[in-house]
Amino acid sequence: MATTSDSSVSFEETDTRDDEMNSTIEQWVDELVAGVDDAQASEEFQEWLDIQSRFHDYSYRNTLLIKRQCPEATRVAGYRTWQE
Repeated sequence: MATTSDSSVSFEETDTRDDEMNSTIEQWVDELVAGVDDAQASEEFQEWLDIQSRFHDYSYRNTLLIKRQCPEATRVAGYRTWQE
């Protein structure tokens, strides 16, 4: 009992799928670009960049804590430094 299955896809179907995929990807890229533009324009993002530029040696978590506790801080010290 021999069965044949034609799993080939026509060129038109392939082109249609490719066009749909490209369209979807272009839409995602446009949404991402819009989101990045909005983030860059926001005051909160600018504040984050300011904090990050002053405390670049600290981890992401620690800079978030600094921003939350004292956003105008210019210097910080670790626990051991305060013990001296």
